Amino acid sequence: MKNKIESKTRISVVEQADQLLLAEKFADAEDSYRKLVDGLTELLGCQHPEVAKALHKLAAAQAAQEKFNEAKTNEDQSQLLETVLKPI
Repeated sequence: MKNKIESKTRISVVEQADQLLLAEKFADAEDSYRKLVDGLTELLGCQHPEVAKALHKLAAAQAAQEKFNEAKTNEDQSQLLETVLKPI
């Protein structure tokens, strides 16, 4: 039961963050994606595809605010995870 609740919560956090990004509320989206990255890392571990996706979206929110150094760091981490996690 706990996993189902955590899954529903995770989906609603993703949806909320995505809606903020689409509404061009980039600072709020950044905060939501940062919380999502932290929560997913705690729940799933740092080397999980969902963490990579959240880092990519966090980077998008940061780039939209011209936080290019932070965005690049998070995008690079996302890409590295994607590469490491890609099946051979």
